[in-house]
Amino acid sequence: MGAPGNWTFTNEQRARLYDGTYGNLTAANAVTFHMVTSASNIGPSSTLWSGVTGEVSGGGYASQTGTLVLGGTAPAANLSLSAQLTWAGSGSGWSFRYWVAVVNGHVLAYALADATPADVTVAAGGTESLTTANPITSLS
Repeated sequence: MGAPGNWTFTNEQRARLYDGTYGNLTAANAVTFHMVTSASNIGPSSTLWSGVTGEVSGGGYASQTGTLVLGGTAPAANLSLSAQLTWAGSGSGWSFRYWVAVVNGHVLAYALADATPADVTVAAGGTESLTTANPITSLS
């Protein structure tokens, strides 16, 4: 796997961070991280998670919940994952293209799993991690 891409806030969440209201996001919110395939409709105009298509299924995949640390102030707000999340493949494993961060049912941000861009495969017995080294950062 190549290096992951930068996180991109959705238009909805970017606007909320810029105006200082932070919308549905507070430092105490749990954020659910999903993986979606290259066939997904994820993009800047995504708002509700229920409208996003292409979530990975099978191979031991399940979304995971983490906590984000909110730092800075708009327009230089930033978010960092407080601890690494790791997924383990089983059975036939799975492939995905994007990470998606969701808070209170709203798509917060998304990132290419491989900046090439390319699909990332998690084979049976393999792992894939979302680390604190790839923060959801910077609106400036």
